[in-house]
Amino acid sequence: MRSFPSLVIISSVFMLCAIMAMNTASHIIPLMHPPRGEQQFIKPAVEDPQDIGNVAYIFAIILLVTAGMLYLLKKKRASLINGILLMSFLTGTTLTLSPVLGDLAILASFLLVGCYAYELYKKNRAKTILSSFVLLLTLSGVGAYLGVSLGIVPALMLIIVMAVYDYVAVFVTKHMVELARGAQDGINMMFVIPVEDRAMGLGAGDIALPTAFIISVFAEKGISHAIPTAMGGLMGIIWIFYYILDKRDITLPALPPIVCGLILGYALSLLALG
Repeated sequence: MRSFPSLVIISSVFMLCAIMAMNTASHIIPLMHPPRGEQQFIKPAVEDPQDIGNVAYIFAIILLVTAGMLYLLKKKRASLINGILLMSFLTGTTLTLSPVLGDLAILASFLLVGCYAYELYKKNRAKTILSSFVLLLTLSGVGAYLGVSLGIVPALMLIIVMAVYDYVAVFVTKHMVELARGAQDGINMMFVIPVEDRAMGLGAGDIALPTAFIISVFAEKGISHAIPTAMGGLMGIIWIFYYILDKRDITLPALPPIVCGLILGYALSLLALG
């Protein structure tokens, strides 16, 4: 029972990200996919949301970004990585805050990300409540944007491909472990929750990609299907949590069990609601 508060925290992070992303998606959908004849204010990540080829396109981008970060870390260019990530944080937080703050969202995002950048500059290792809050806002915005850009089938295929990639990157090539270790002294890209005398970490992709699938379901099927889908993903996180409780020095890919939970939750919503 001593580990229960940690489970509540990590579960809350996942569900809060999904809920905030749904709120953001409600704002983005009419701006990205307006009725015929009306102006499009937000350009989607891909031209055709239902095109299966989008999976290969997005996966290729993820591979290029990962390779670029590994290269910059090897060349000890952490400051450049931090600069790029701060720009992405600014975009993600603005998307998340826009439905709540309107035009003031940009100002609030600059303030939040600016404070975080200052904290990072002063301490060189900003792993605080502020960094986690900014990361949460960013992933909600990124997940909402990607989820609204993709149809359910491409989004489903993307998370399956990424789950396989996560497994390979952790257990076979091990470059994801290298990337996580190399980025420890820079921008916070992981939620780390103390669990008794250990810690459980969920990376940015472990949150953003499942959120994108949840939002794709939300955009096409509505909240009645999105919530069971999110709850399924949460079951995957709970499974990981209890699996590592009696393990020592273990690194697991989080996406495979989360993705299995998402698929199960979505399938059950289809069976129950049609």
